[in-house]
Amino acid sequence: MPNAAVGISMHQALWTAPRTCVRYLLPGLWDCHTHFAGTLVIDFPGFIQTHPATLGAAVVRGFHDTLMAGFTSVRDVGSYATEVSPLVDAGILLSPNIFGAGAAIGITGGSSDARTLLGDFVMSRRSTSPNNPWPGVATLVNTDGVDECRRAVRQQIRRGAKCIKVVATGGILSTTDDPLYRQYSDEELHALMDEAHLQGRAVAVHAHGKMGIMAAIRAGAHTIEHGSYIDDEAAELMVARKVTLVSTRKLKGPTPSAQVNAAPSCFFRFHDTVML
Repeated sequence: MPNAAVGISMHQALWTAPRTCVRYLLPGLWDCHTHFAGTLVIDFPGFIQTHPATLGAAVVRGFHDTLMAGFTSVRDVGSYATEVSPLVDAGILLSPNIFGAGAAIGITGGSSDARTLLGDFVMSRRSTSPNNPWPGVATLVNTDGVDECRRAVRQQIRRGAKCIKVVATGGILSTTDDPLYRQYSDEELHALMDEAHLQGRAVAVHAHGKMGIMAAIRAGAHTIEHGSYIDDEAAELMVARKVTLVSTRKLKGPTPSAQVNAAPSCFFRFHDTVML
């Protein structure tokens, strides 16, 4: 092989590859908040109605594209990546290291609920009910009450979740709630956090509004995702409790027209403030 490089350790050749020159060399990057959702558009009903095999195939492409962009480790906070990641661990798929949460856990009628679909259909696909043949296996799961919250965490761990994702405020992708409004009671939040802590899992909490941020921190969250309306009081409490902010902010630029046309109208209500 002309112009090749050879890696040697303990007098043994370990690998050979074409020699190349680059201007910059970076260590592998981390993406601490991503969703390998597998859908072509930002659409909660699509997460529920699309066959998991179809989503899984798209997830695999997402793995490859992310790795080629320089990210060698990612934290996925709501998708089917948890089901696909064992193939990564086995060396079958080329991918970043996946630290998946399984489903994002939220309240009925809240930010993670696909409310444009019939309730019975949504619950049949996403609920924690024992009558569901695949309980808790989805990208989004509805839970209400302390017992359901604990069960939902256990189900995500059964799926192979390495962290837990909780939705504690409204969002910008749901149709009727507000990012400022809090979701989950103190008792429910404590149950979610306690169950995750018992199993050694860190908890990532979706929280835009201050009330949800403060409640999540007091309940034992490890990270606050988004934190769009955080203020000094909330930031000081985060420092005191050693909670990390994953702001999901980005440099603001023009959004591709295809994404604008595909996005639900509710996306634009708070886009300038929240900016996913």
